[in-house]
Amino acid sequence: MRILHILKSLEKGGAERYVIDLCREFNRRNHIVYKLIILQPGNDFGYLTNDIPYVELDGPYIPSIRKKNNFDFSKYKQIVDDFQPDIIHTHLFRSELYSSLYVPENVAFVTHGHDNMKEFLNFGLKTFAQKSLLTNFFEKNLIVKNKYRKNKNCHFIANSKDTLAYYQKNVPSFLKRNVKLIEYGFDLNRFLNANRATEIPQGKIKLINVGRFAIYKNQQLLIEIAKRLREEKVDFEMNLLGVGVEMAKIQSLITDAKLEDCIFLRGNVDNVEEWLNESHIYLHSAYYEPFGLVLLEAMASGLPCIILNGKGNSDVIQHDENGYIFDEQNPDLFVGKIMKLKEDSVLYKRLSQNAQQFASKFAIGPKTDELISFYQSIISK
Repeated sequence: MRILHILKSLEKGGAERYVIDLCREFNRRNHIVYKLIILQPGNDFGYLTNDIPYVELDGPYIPSIRKKNNFDFSKYKQIVDDFQPDIIHTHLFRSELYSSLYVPENVAFVTHGHDNMKEFLNFGLKTFAQKSLLTNFFEKNLIVKNKYRKNKNCHFIANSKDTLAYYQKNVPSFLKRNVKLIEYGFDLNRFLNANRATEIPQGKIKLINVGRFAIYKNQQLLIEIAKRLREEKVDFEMNLLGVGVEMAKIQSLITDAKLEDCIFLRGNVDNVEEWLNESHIYLHSAYYEPFGLVLLEAMASGLPCIILNGKGNSDVIQHDENGYIFDEQNPDLFVGKIMKLKEDSVLYKRLSQNAQQFASKFAIGPKTDELISFYQSIISK
């Protein structure tokens, strides 16, 4: 079986991490031959991609295909013709848009919904009200015209129940049956912590959050939680891993609140598993989270997770079983559970063990088997 993956970039992110883990798992399968195309230069995962055959296309990825006839996609076409894939599997919208430039008839296509791609939203009254919505609608229709109507063997993977409902509602009607739920897998062995303490030791509580500094990641809530912990005279340290456009703003809020001695912005790190292993509780503040791969990594480390309901992540966190999930952005709710977990060693042990057991269901091996079975079913069509 020959699989061609297309990914916008290799910057730090959940979709990118999943694709890398998937490719590394493919390396263990003798019957799988694959290639990865990257549209945008750069690689934040050099320590994980040495054995992954990927190629960067020359120049930046295309922002639009409105002027398709004036865009040189000959290198991409040559790669496809030389590789002769059974399946072209795209990740995130720009990759999907790019794949519609050249659509061989004898190839099955898979579009991976790592989130609710806003570009797929159906036409509505608001479409003409915003230029971005009109552009999205225009580009979606180009894909429908150039790809979906030319090759009906096009399929969609949703990574959560929320993304499943979104694509079943917004893909063209003749493709609605071609949407399937396949949750992420991840490198369980890398994050599994067999030596997790069964209680939070006396002294400082170590809290952690991992994610891009973007508006929807909502790190402001973490600062509000820290303020309340300070008021309760709780000794704590909060480490925020990641980078992004909101990072300077978050640092300013930390400084204004005089929390520089307990909240630390660590940037991008390669050894996330070590940071998780040294922590006691994972906090997740995103008000939109299509799945939450990082939650599985944290749970594999044995961390109870206290999170805000971001829709897709409700598939991962089971309230009062492997963590806590709240609909309301109320820092007191988070603080209450943090203090409860510190005081109640029986509770902490139960949630920690349940978290590891739950995360083990998403090991990359079995999840890749599920994906390969899906591949086989659509090739047979």
